[in-house]
Amino acid sequence: MRGDGVLLIDQIDAQLDSTHCSEILNRLHQAFPRLQIIATGSREELLEHASTYQCLKLESGKISHLDLNTTKQQLEHIYTLLQRSEPLTPSIEAQPLSLIDPAPAQIEVLFQQIQGLTEQQKNELLRMIHAGDAPEESPSV
Repeated sequence: MRGDGVLLIDQIDAQLDSTHCSEILNRLHQAFPRLQIIATGSREELLEHASTYQCLKLESGKISHLDLNTTKQQLEHIYTLLQRSEPLTPSIEAQPLSLIDPAPAQIEVLFQQIQGLTEQQKNELLRMIHAGDAPEESPSV
């Protein structure tokens, strides 16, 4: 393609695997060096070659420059934590086995309790599970 222009691509990373996602912007730039390419995406792999591009982020309805150094430092910190020899969550190991892996008898008791609920109680339980809410206090009449 010859000439100047603008190419807009929304969610450029939506159907790409991680390898293609990290290379797509470079390949588009090589194929269309005179085009201004504006692309949106949500995957970190798009930032692999980001130092050669202008990167912006939309957060809380405001557009700002993406600080690649901070992002890189955050990722390096995460990688460092993942490579440590000690576990990241020692508190889980300190928990009694019964809290981590409930016994089949406990599961059966819970299952029986759920089976004993009325249809309305089952619906309310499902609503709370899906909403992640704690039970609401109902006012006394």
